[in-house]
Amino acid sequence: MKKLIFFIGLLCSMSMSAHDFEVDDIYYNITSSTDNTVEVTYYGNDYKVYSVYSGAVSIPETVTYKGRTYSVTGIGYGAFYWDTGLTSVVIPNSVTSIGDFAFWYCSGLTSVEMGSSLSSIGEQAFCGCSGLTSVVIPNSVSCIEDYAFQGCFNLLSLKIGSGVTSIGGYTFSGCSALHSVKIGSSVAEIGEWAFGDCSALTSIEIPDKVKNIGNRAFTYCSGLTSVVFGDGVTSIGDEAFFGCAALTSVVIPDNVNSIGNRSFANCSALTSVVIPDNVTSIGINPFAGCSNLVSIIVDEENAFYDSREGCNAIIETSSNALVAGCQSTIIPDGVTSIGSYAFAFCSGLDSVVIPNSVINIRSYAFQGCSSLTAASFPALTTVSGNNAFYYAFFACNRLTSVDLSSLATVSGAGAFNYAFRNCLALTSVDLSSLAAIDVN
Repeated sequence: MKKLIFFIGLLCSMSMSAHDFEVDDIYYNITSSTDNTVEVTYYGNDYKVYSVYSGAVSIPETVTYKGRTYSVTGIGYGAFYWDTGLTSVVIPNSVTSIGDFAFWYCSGLTSVEMGSSLSSIGEQAFCGCSGLTSVVIPNSVSCIEDYAFQGCFNLLSLKIGSGVTSIGGYTFSGCSALHSVKIGSSVAEIGEWAFGDCSALTSIEIPDKVKNIGNRAFTYCSGLTSVVFGDGVTSIGDEAFFGCAALTSVVIPDNVNSIGNRSFANCSALTSVVIPDNVTSIGINPFAGCSNLVSIIVDEENAFYDSREGCNAIIETSSNALVAGCQSTIIPDGVTSIGSYAFAFCSGLDSVVIPNSVINIRSYAFQGCSSLTAASFPALTTVSGNNAFYYAFFACNRLTSVDLSSLATVSGAGAFNYAFRNCLALTSVDLSSLAAIDVN
C-alpha cells in the first residue's frame, strides 16, 4: 500500500513539473542536451492554469543549472500565457524564436524589446496585449505568423524589419489605434485580414516585392486616405480594401492582373478609378457601394475588359457583360447582361435605361440603389438564365415604377424571385406583354 501511495505521489509531482528547472524565478525546458540549449516556459503542467510572471522580466542569454551552462534560444509555447501582471520583457540576442501563444493576453505588458537574432514570431504570440503602444520587429525576423499581434488595440506605431518576408493572416487585425506602419522592403506576402479593422491607419505603402494582397487585408481601415502600391503587386484579394470609407483615390499598378470580389467595395469617398491594361480577371463588382464614384476608365490596351463609348463602367469584352457601374454610367448598346452587384448600393443612381441588347439582369444587380426612382427596359422581350433578376432591385426603397412592357418570355430557375423585394414605394410594374413563364 505504501508503494502504491508513493507511486501516485511520484506521478503527481511529475505532472506538476513540466518545466525542467527554474533559475531566478524564470522557468526553463531543455531543448537540446547536446547543444546545451533551453527555452523559457511556463510553470507546472498546463500553461493556462498558473500566472507566475509579473513586473519587468529580463531574460538572460545564458543560464547555469547544476554546474551546466545553457544558451537561451527560445520562448516556448504559452510561456507567459495570460500573465496580466507582466509589464515589460527584454528578449536577449540569443533567442531565435517566440512560440505560439507566448505572451497571449498579457494585458499589462507595455514594452517588449526583441533581440537581434530573432527569426520567427509564432501564432497569437502577442495577441490581446492591449498595453503595447509601439513595436519594433528586428531585421532578423523573417516570418510573423497568424494573429501574432491581433487585438493590441492601443498599439500606435509599428516598424516591420527589412528581413520579414511574410505577414500572416489577422496579424495586426483589430489594432484600432495603429496609425503608423512601416512595412519592410522584403515583405512578399500580406495575409488575409492582416491589417483589418485598423481604423486609425491613414496611409500605407506596399513594398515592391509584395505580389499578393490577401483577402480583406485592409478591410474596414476606415481612416485610410492613401494607398501606394509597389510595382510588384499582381493580385488584389477579395474585399482587400472593403469599407475604407476615407479613401479618395487609388492607382492600381500596371502589373496587376487580378482584382477580387468587392475589393474596394464601400469605399464611399472614392471618386474615380482606372483599370490598367494587364488586368485579366475581375471578380464580383470591386466597387460596389462606392457611392461617390463617377468615373471608371479601362485602359484602351486591355484585351479583356473595356469602358466603351466613355460609358463609365467595366464591361467584359468577350461576353459583353457589364461587371461594374457607377452613378454616371450610361449602359451602351451591345451589352447583353448586367452582372451580379454591378450597381449595388450605388446611392447616387436615380434612373436607369437598359438597352434592347440586354437579355439578362443578374442577382442583386441594383440592390440598395436608394435614389433610384424609375427603371426602364423598353425593348426587353426575353429574359433567360438561372437566377435572372433574382433580388435584382432588392431594397430600392424609392423605386416607384418599372417598365417591362415589352417583356414576353421569362425562363430559367429562380428567375425574378424576390426581384422587387423591399421596394416599399413601388406602385407600378408594367408586364403587359408577358405571355410565358418557365422558372422550374
